[in-house]
Amino acid sequence: MIKVKFNFSAAGSEQTGVLGADMVTYDKKDSHIYIYSGQKKWSSGISVPSAIADNLINSAYNDGTVDFVKAGISFNG
Repeated sequence: MIKVKFNFSAAGSEQTGVLGADMVTYDKKDSHIYIYSGQKKWSSGISVPSAIADNLINSAYNDGTVDFVKAGISFNG
């Protein structure tokens, strides 16, 4: 389980949440980061350069936690 802090759009407003994610991935085709938790999936609202995505995902798996709020990346889902 990966502790993820992120901003996400819900009911027309942006909210901050912390959740235990099953997986955090980066899709090189669309340059978006994806967060998966159970049946739920969130997508980064912006394209993220691969070097930044790699650092964030490495943090997620090496440290067990990642802060997308601090990185300035919001999600839709």
